[in-house]
Amino acid sequence: MRDRAEAAQLMELPENEIESMFFRRDARGLPLEWLERVRRSIEAFAGAFSAHRMVSDYADLVYRPLARRSVLPLSFEGDARLDALAA
Repeated sequence: MRDRAEAAQLMELPENEIESMFFRRDARGLPLEWLERVRRSIEAFAGAFSAHRMVSDYADLVYRPLARRSVLPLSFEGDARLDALAA
């Protein structure tokens, strides 16, 4: 029962609010209310969803840990210069 209520609520926003916002146009044919909402969303979330952050996350969460666990300890253990590069 709860899943149905949540699904209905989830569909209500796009069907009732967003769709009408998108299709309501000014004299030039621009959906001003929709564009304002898009602008606010970009301002609020662009920093959290950027290519720079994605690359940084991959480096921090995948590439650097793999390098530390597999390559560096086997080949360059104790070399402070290479440890600094991996950090």
